[in-house]
Amino acid sequence: MKKLTAALALTLSAATAVTVFSGCNIIKDILGGRNEPTTSVQIATNAPAATTAAATTAAATTEAATTEAATEAPTTESSSVEWDYPIVQDGGFVLVTDDTYTDDTLGITFTITEWKGKVYAVTGTSEKGSYYLEFYEASNLIRGIEKYGRASLGFLFSVSLNDEESNVEIDHPAGSVVVNGQKKYLTYFKPTDVRCDYEDEILRDNYQDAYQYQRDYFQSGVVRGDMQYSPSAKTYSVNLNTN
Repeated sequence: MKKLTAALALTLSAATAVTVFSGCNIIKDILGGRNEPTTSVQIATNAPAATTAAATTAAATTEAATTEAATEAPTTESSSVEWDYPIVQDGGFVLVTDDTYTDDTLGITFTITEWKGKVYAVTGTSEKGSYYLEFYEASNLIRGIEKYGRASLGFLFSVSLNDEESNVEIDHPAGSVVVNGQKKYLTYFKPTDVRCDYEDEILRDNYQDAYQYQRDYFQSGVVRGDMQYSPSAKTYSVNLNTN
C-alpha cells in the first residue's frame, strides 16, 4: 500500500499545467467597435513540483509585466494630431476655412464652427439634373480618394434642389424655395451606412467627431429672404430658418 501511495503522489506532482491569458476589448463610438480575439497559451510540463512552482512564478511575473505595460501604454487621441489639408482637393472639393459656409445657389448660410478646417464642401449636378451641396470629413475623404480613386468616404450630409418634394423617408423634405421664378424643393440627406475608414482608429474618430454635428449644422441653415423659403409640413421633414 505504501508503494502504491508514493507512486500516486509522484504522478500527481508531475502532471501540472500553467495557463496564461491575455486579451483586449475595444468598444468605442456610435459606429460600433471591434473585439480583439482573446489568446491563450497553455504550458504543460512533467517536471517535478519545484520546477512547476518556478514556472508558475515566472508566468505570474510575465502577466504582471504585461498588465503594467498595457496600463502605461499611451492612448492616441485624434485631437492631438495636427492635420494640414490642401485648400482644394481633387474632385472640386473646397476646404471650409470659416465658421460659416454660404451657398449662393441654395441661398443658405450654415454655421459649422466645429467643422472649420476639418471638412470639405463640394457642389454639382446629379444625373437627374438636381443641384446639390455635400459636406465631407477631410481625412476620410482624402483616404477614399487615395484608396479608391473617388469620394467614397467621409460623407456627412447633403442638401439638394429638386422639382418635386421627396416622398422617401430617408430623404428628408426641408421646405421649398423659389429659384428663377420656379418653386424648388429642398431635400436633406444623411448617410445610412458607415462612411469612414473603419480599420483606422484615428480616421474613425475623426469621422465620429464630425458626424455628431451633421443634423444640427444642417438645421443651423438660414435661407436668404429673396428665396421665399417655406418649411415642409411633412412629419419627417427637417426644416431650416429664415433671416
